[in-house]
Amino acid sequence: MLLGLFIFYQFGAFKGKTGNSLESAKRIGIYFIFNAIANAAWIFSWQYKIIPLSLVLMIIILITLIMTYLRISKGELTFKEKVFVRLPFSVYFGWITVATVANVTTLLVSLGWNGFGISQDIWTIVALLAGLVIGGAATLKNRDIAYGLVIIWAYSGILMKHLSSDGFAGKYGNVIMTVIVSLIIALALLVVVGVLNRKLKTKVS
Repeated sequence: MLLGLFIFYQFGAFKGKTGNSLESAKRIGIYFIFNAIANAAWIFSWQYKIIPLSLVLMIIILITLIMTYLRISKGELTFKEKVFVRLPFSVYFGWITVATVANVTTLLVSLGWNGFGISQDIWTIVALLAGLVIGGAATLKNRDIAYGLVIIWAYSGILMKHLSSDGFAGKYGNVIMTVIVSLIIALALLVVVGVLNRKLKTKVS
């Protein structure tokens, strides 16, 4: 839905009486095209279980999102650009960050990787911590609350899966504890970002 709003905005919607700046949308247009093509191709590769190709496409999606995000962050954004350009790609970027870690894990499983003899739940913990470090660092560096909220959303879903009777029914206690600690850290980082953003806004005012 957010990307749909971005597309409408890119074509000149939401101008209002005073007109609208579309410079940020124009700067990322080419990256969004490649991103959309890679995303569509990823759906087919995943559906037909061509996992190695799906990871290659996921990396392309991630790289185009990084380039998009960097371009959006250049210069000051109007309120409409924050809502219709930055917000959609912050959420999208956050989700692909988590999805890339999941895609790498899926590829290793599909290749029959034995994890150097280390148990599967330990590698799950490693993947969770890796996602937290990457997501947390990006949230702090970019001071992006929307991005951080996606990390919390994803980890909350993992926690629900592990606690649900239809999921793992609490079988992996160490994984559950890791997810809970990760959620606490992620929430704390959002509070820190909120405070930093408020201080910056106060200085600007």
